[in-house]
Amino acid sequence: MNDNITLVLHHGGRFTPRASDGKVEYIGGEFDVWEDISADCLNAFILYDLVKACKKYSNIGECFWLIDKDLDFNHGLRSCTTDGDILHLVRDAFENENEINVYFHHEVDPILEEVPQMLYLECYPIRKAVENVDDLDDVPVAGHEEDVGAGEQTDAGEQMDAGKQRDGDE
Repeated sequence: MNDNITLVLHHGGRFTPRASDGKVEYIGGEFDVWEDISADCLNAFILYDLVKACKKYSNIGECFWLIDKDLDFNHGLRSCTTDGDILHLVRDAFENENEINVYFHHEVDPILEEVPQMLYLECYPIRKAVENVDDLDDVPVAGHEEDVGAGEQTDAGEQMDAGKQRDGDE
């Protein structure tokens, strides 16, 4: 017995009742056929990843499968949300010549009606922020100790203790 199934993934459309008789139909979208899918390895995550790969969807809504291709949506459509549902989907595929139709009712990405304002911050170099250049000695600088003490100066003008190496080893 072949344990592989064919998934016919219908995506990009939506379910809607027909105005004439109220029967549900799938409007819009397209479909992709995935053959030789291992029934033993199929789970909800893989199913959703397959449909995401079809069109690079960011939001995927509800998932349904048609238990028999000869039934209409009102009588043969089942919700697929758990791995238990996947087991039933696979069983129905085996009963339908190893092929099953899976439908995704997509959620529409919300459109922001109002774009938030960008915050503009005006930053000045420290010399411009301090009115008197002599006051720079009082401005704390990140990464430097308060009391460096007397020591040798590095090429960058920083002080360091004579007993410590430049790379921080003691």
